[in-house]
Amino acid sequence: MKKIIFFLISGLMLCPYSSIGAGFNCDIEGKTHVEATICNNSDLSELDSQMSGAYFQLLNTAGVKKSVLKKAQLNWLKSREKRCFGNRELNTSPEQCLFKLYQSRISELLGHPLAGSDLPD
Repeated sequence: MKKIIFFLISGLMLCPYSSIGAGFNCDIEGKTHVEATICNNSDLSELDSQMSGAYFQLLNTAGVKKSVLKKAQLNWLKSREKRCFGNRELNTSPEQCLFKLYQSRISELLGHPLAGSDLPD
């Protein structure tokens, strides 16, 4: 999982808002349920790319506590599997659940108020 997150982070630094699709390699073996779903859905793939772009934009903003943001992002990435494939907290299909989670996360990143973090307004 750490390798996937590394590729997600490093790969999208070059083109944060492009429509290249998922922020990780969809051709690798051993993808999680979340990754496989994103790779098989162009709308989710685009949202994954947009979220990564928003993350890097905020990460490169002066005054942002990078360690706090990185930890919040890693926690969010780890929680997707459980939230959309585990306990199904949003009571929707996995695709709909991921779509809602991504929209919410993108809004948080663009607006800066990350729940439980200490980022500047």
